Amino acid sequence: SEAGDATALRQAAHALKGAAANVGAAALADCCEAVEISAQRTSAQHPPEVQQAVELLQRVAQATVPALKVP
Repeated sequence: SEAGDATALRQAAHALKGAAANVGAAALADCCEAVEISAQRTSAQHPPEVQQAVELLQRVAQATVPALKVP
């Protein structure tokens, strides 16, 4: 269901936000928070807001992960 998908997305974003904050990845944590908020208030009328937040999160995650790897 759409409500179940939004709940799962919100929970995943919340968990990733905490992990990102724990390793000092502030930009990633901020993007996770945006996804979490968007998913929490989403309805059938606002899927573009959620999609935009998820796309930004993907870009920031792709830039962050390599910086976290130990050489």
